Amino acid sequence: MRLRDTGAVECWGWDSYGQASPPEGTFVSVAAGGEHSCAVREDTEAVECWGRSRYGLTTPPEGEFVSVTAGNRHSCGVKKDTGAVVCWGWDDSGRITPPDGAFTVLSAGEDNTCGLRDTGTVACWGSDDEGQSTHGQIDAVSVSAGGNHACAIREDTGAVACWGHDDESQSMPPLGTFDSVSAGRHHACGVRPTGIVQCWGSDESGRSTPPGGVFDFVSIAGNGYHACGLRDTGAVVCWGDNGSGRATPPAEVTFTAVGVGHYHGCAVREDTSAVACWGWDDSGRTTPPEGAFTAVVGGRDHSCGLRDTGAVVCWGANNHGQTEPPDGTFVTLSAGHSHTCGLRNTGTVACWGLNDYGQASPPADAFISIDAGTWHTCGVRASDGTMACWGRYVYGVDESDW
Repeated sequence: MRLRDTGAVECWGWDSYGQASPPEGTFVSVAAGGEHSCAVREDTEAVECWGRSRYGLTTPPEGEFVSVTAGNRHSCGVKKDTGAVVCWGWDDSGRITPPDGAFTVLSAGEDNTCGLRDTGTVACWGSDDEGQSTHGQIDAVSVSAGGNHACAIREDTGAVACWGHDDESQSMPPLGTFDSVSAGRHHACGVRPTGIVQCWGSDESGRSTPPGGVFDFVSIAGNGYHACGLRDTGAVVCWGDNGSGRATPPAEVTFTAVGVGHYHGCAVREDTSAVACWGWDDSGRTTPPEGAFTAVVGGRDHSCGLRDTGAVVCWGANNHGQTEPPDGTFVTLSAGHSHTCGLRNTGTVACWGLNDYGQASPPADAFISIDAGTWHTCGVRASDGTMACWGRYVYGVDESDW
């Protein structure tokens, strides 16, 4: 989920309850929770929520707000005029009963919320079974609530303080100063003043092992259990699960573009414009054809590249026609699980591959960008900047599944 500079909200990922299908309009604050999302409208300053409606998650209180945060089964917002916090949703453990006073920052965890008062002190409320709401006196400049723990940056020293569940050392931050911190479910990461990212806690699938050095990526691609980033030096760095060498790109080679599949990665070489791939080569997914390319994307068992002529070439598994792109000139590509979509130079979208949920059947509108998910695809319309999606879970879910 992200808030564009135009004020529009863009979502992607699991959409079984409509939580990734935002309303039209412009917003100033947005938050993704468990099976629901909320945002503050720019015109009315009211909070609007969408997704699963149980516990009143999509029925926020009236009034004007400056920000909103969303947890697992609750959400909270900061009132515009008073700075007071109002919460809604499931009230187990007092998670929607905030303390009095004015706040400037909120961060919702799984079952609790932490906020930064206008005095600079931290206050938390809700579930405290792991000590995630018991922090002592902390004057901070930022706070972030994770699964069952939370972290804050101290105002006086710039050091990170964490509290709550600590079964995997997620509440034991390293020494030194940080500019920002973000707490996850079983881990946390902070950015040093030098730009270096440092993480602690669970390192399952490499989640706490970010690439070393200053954060200087020009693009990042992720799929499955690993991710790869293209540095401004042209080097590709990967992290996460390295099964079959999927997170081990060629060394001492510079690239201009990178794409990541479920078990593999590919990138366009800077010197020859050829594609180089690494990882599991079942079905030939890491055996690209020769020739020059400008971009590359990866699906589960296939890859596709964009020639400098605008033509598309694909390789790997073809059990659903995912390596049989149509003719024509394209400007960008995006691959899902077993389908790929391309944006033509005319603005229209063409898709190929698995289409059991309609993920490869785009509307006839003109678009300016597209993004393919596992079983669905979304695009931004050229006419008005609104988003259209097609494929699985786009139009809601059978409420009998609730």
